[in-house]
Amino acid sequence: MMIDKILAYKDDMPENIYNEILNEALTNKDARILFMLAYYVKNVDIAFLEEKILDTNNLRYISFFMRSIPNIDKDKFLSKVLKLGRERDAYYCMFDNRDLIDNQIFRLIDKSKSEQKYYFLSVYHYFITLNRYDDILFDKVKVDLKKLNIDINE
Repeated sequence: MMIDKILAYKDDMPENIYNEILNEALTNKDARILFMLAYYVKNVDIAFLEEKILDTNNLRYISFFMRSIPNIDKDKFLSKVLKLGRERDAYYCMFDNRDLIDNQIFRLIDKSKSEQKYYFLSVYHYFITLNRYDDILFDKVKVDLKKLNIDINE
């Protein structure tokens, strides 16, 4: 019902309907509704919705919010993904957010390190897909690959 209201009024939502939907979402910690309000409704307080969705600890919608809503504090979302997520979640966070800076990406790569598959996917994504390069990361990867009897160079 709330989703229907959001979609019906997304272009011009009366304040009373917005408040009704928001209050229900906050009462129930409904991350889906909070995300949809931020994504569909014009002129909402994104900073407020950002804080409230982070409070839900719903990794799925936190990830949706992070990749879909512009002008948010990516570091807050990244910290939440690192806290709640697994190696797989760290990789997909990096994959879905092409605007992350190197320091943020390195934190995700470090999280993925305990599962070889996602670690090497993350490294490949950084060097090949994003076409970035960092000497320190490259040296770490060389050490990790040497342990697997794989020798690489630039």
